[in-house]
Amino acid sequence: MKNLAKRVLKGRTRKLVGNFYHKSLFLYFMLKKGFWQRNVKGFRKVKKPIKPYAFIRVCNEIPTLKASLESIVFLERGVIVYNDCTDGSEEVILEFCKKYSDFKAYKYPHKVKRPYAPGEVFPEGYKELYEYYNFALDKIPKDEWLLKIDVDQIYMQDITEESFKLIEYENDIVCYPRVNLHVLDGEVLVSKDIPLSDVDDHWLIFNHNLSFKMCANSHGVMEVLVLPHSGIRVKKSSINSFHFPVLKKQRFVSDKSKFFTWEEFKARYKEDSSKLIRGGYTPLSMGEEILDLDLFDEKLPEILEKIDYPYKDTKDI
Repeated sequence: MKNLAKRVLKGRTRKLVGNFYHKSLFLYFMLKKGFWQRNVKGFRKVKKPIKPYAFIRVCNEIPTLKASLESIVFLERGVIVYNDCTDGSEEVILEFCKKYSDFKAYKYPHKVKRPYAPGEVFPEGYKELYEYYNFALDKIPKDEWLLKIDVDQIYMQDITEESFKLIEYENDIVCYPRVNLHVLDGEVLVSKDIPLSDVDDHWLIFNHNLSFKMCANSHGVMEVLVLPHSGIRVKKSSINSFHFPVLKKQRFVSDKSKFFTWEEFKARYKEDSSKLIRGGYTPLSMGEEILDLDLFDEKLPEILEKIDYPYKDTKDI
């Protein structure tokens, strides 16, 4: 029978059948591997609502710290690691954890190198940023979801919780863009240099074989998250927080020329939002906007009242 088939399937026909057979076999094993992966930890389908741990690191963030922590109470649990705080941040953290006992505070017993230029020298005993991050990550239970929280951001519960629904499998990751705000003498401003950040460095992710390592590039030496495998599926949330990156004293900027007014920013955003976004922008599903301007207009006055300004005006800096 086999020899008969060979005689019948001659020339081009035989070659086409052979190619089809091998491609079908390859596809079968690839699909089989995919289905097998879905039963492996780190790839399984998520069947329960996501309840992530807050993953928080703090160093002298007093202007927004209390407001930020109070804005994530809905997460119900998390880890707050802090180091070398001299502005009252430690006291705020400990008081928060006393009030909400499922948030745990850990003091890192070393000074930490901020992101720095290659070749820059620090005193003996300073630890790299990635070591600090790994210390914090080790406090999060393995094979649980975690949400990276920065305390210069004040979060919106509804958008954040809605983003959890984007997760289907354990190898999904939700990334969060940001609008970079500032306040000078009571006026809300937006960074001209980077109005909107979409660089995938804030995420909701499954804590399976995660770690941080050192990264050195043209921007300096810093930390980078090492993903456990190449099968990560990136989902995108709309902006879920009010980000004040240069309000803290150690990074404060007093030059108004470096910022748009809020009204200028809104006009530019409505004209062409893509020109304001820095990073590998991924459009949201269903044609959603990355930023809800009406919602920000509504909530900004309330947010500004929650900020703890350690100085009365720019002359105090």
